[in-house]
Amino acid sequence: MKKDIYELANKAHQLNMIRCELFEEGKENIIKNNIKNNNLIENLFDTYLDITTIPKGEKTYLELCKYYEKLDKEAADFYYNCYLETLDKKDVKIKQKTRLP
Repeated sequence: MKKDIYELANKAHQLNMIRCELFEEGKENIIKNNIKNNNLIENLFDTYLDITTIPKGEKTYLELCKYYEKLDKEAADFYYNCYLETLDKKDVKIKQKTRLP
């Protein structure tokens, strides 16, 4: 039983590492090509919000937030707030939540 749980956890970890790579590739494509399509950017945020608890996923998410902030500050703040909520930083004041690091 423990072995099965370990194997399942290992497979989930491997899948998340692949997802981090795909997320980074998507982010790099957007930034490198100066893509300004809100729907494309927001789809990327929505798809990968759950991996922001992984350092590589978090780094990529925040880099995309900084890029998006230049295009649409209000939308970037929304996605930054989603990130904070995912990390359960509920003690952060509202005014602080709307500023990217």
